[in-house]
Amino acid sequence: MSSPFKNHLKRLFVFFIATFSAITSAQAKTSPVLEPSNPLRNASSIIIIDAGSTGSRLHLFRYTVAPDDPQKIITIKEVLQKDITPGLATIATQPESLTHGITNQQHLQQYIASLLSAANQALSPRERQKTPVYLFGTAGMRNLPQETRAAVLADTTDIFIQQVKQGGYPIPNNPKKNINIINGSAEGLFSWITINYLMHRYDIQDFLFRRNYGVLDLGGASTQISVQENKAHDKPSDIYLQNGERKYPIYVHSYPMYGTNASQKSFKNRFGKSSDICFLQSGHANFKACQALIAADMYNETAYHQCTQRNGASYCSKMGVYQADIADTQFFAISGYYYIFNDLDLVRNIPSPGLLAKAGEKYCSLDWQTAIKKYPERNQITLNNDCFVSAWVYSLLKGYGLSDDTPLLTGNTINGIDTDWPLGAAIYLISQVQHEQTIYFSSL
Repeated sequence: MSSPFKNHLKRLFVFFIATFSAITSAQAKTSPVLEPSNPLRNASSIIIIDAGSTGSRLHLFRYTVAPDDPQKIITIKEVLQKDITPGLATIATQPESLTHGITNQQHLQQYIASLLSAANQALSPRERQKTPVYLFGTAGMRNLPQETRAAVLADTTDIFIQQVKQGGYPIPNNPKKNINIINGSAEGLFSWITINYLMHRYDIQDFLFRRNYGVLDLGGASTQISVQENKAHDKPSDIYLQNGERKYPIYVHSYPMYGTNASQKSFKNRFGKSSDICFLQSGHANFKACQALIAADMYNETAYHQCTQRNGASYCSKMGVYQADIADTQFFAISGYYYIFNDLDLVRNIPSPGLLAKAGEKYCSLDWQTAIKKYPERNQITLNNDCFVSAWVYSLLKGYGLSDDTPLLTGNTINGIDTDWPLGAAIYLISQVQHEQTIYFSSL
């Protein structure tokens, strides 16, 4: 390029910058200054407390609805999280020798008050008067013996109502709808709503014309699979979303004791020393041998045969449970799935069962001291368990019928928003108020 031509381009560039600056400067002097719009101005609030197995987390959501339709959400955003440990079940059932001189009920009172204190500071007294509070226990509470569960729920309900009243929140007419232990179907449904909302696929006006995501959720005590039923051969489900008279069934199945923590405990109890092959610290971990042992325990051949006789092989999981048609379903895997994919460095790519198996085989072959040096930021419990978890997750994915090359989306956030089920619970409670919500509560 000739020097004169370079100089010409340079002059044009300088002229453009100068002209643009002059125009924007003039606009700044003559145009009114507009405040950025606030989509949550005049918003309502809702609080969901997730009472999990290892701790509780308060989620405060702010939302707006259409002026002519209070069930149509325009905007919803989480504005506050508050975590507290240990789990509610631990607080309510711990021996008196560990309570430091206070009763379990006093400890429960401090526990719930601590959760609500953050929301009290975020909301004005006037806002609190219109903000419903929900506390939902999940698998950690579901797995308690029935009598213990009932006692914990009764004690927690009394203290919950006291604290809600003291904080200036509305007192529920039917406490069982505001504080309860939700069943696995509810947890799976709420996760399904969360993911499809965050991925812009949750439009109840247009469900028949959208391809929604299936959701795989893996917790510490249970695991769930959730898929919208839209095939002619799918069985009608009693889990559904409703728009007017139209119902949209969602297939949800929860496998209790199939979570990453509960499964390890039962696996070790059943196989004893033989289970060492699944744990890195044993010195002889082996992914293939571990996975074969897990599969033999997880898959129920008798139940599978009975299921396929009734429904056909395409509509049964290897765990012997009816499963809606998942062919052509794009799955989003969250919680425990994300954590093992992240630990095995699969999140940056698109993980699949086959890639998980290869990464698990490589990880399980590590020497224990090598693993400690390679992952200094990881605690040793996780280091030891990740071999088992990789084989367990692979077995679950294959049990659902996914092929080795099935791509899976994963993440613990989408656009900075948590993929946890409480967002889905908030959306459900706002948009499905006419629904018979009590069918989702395990203790009713």
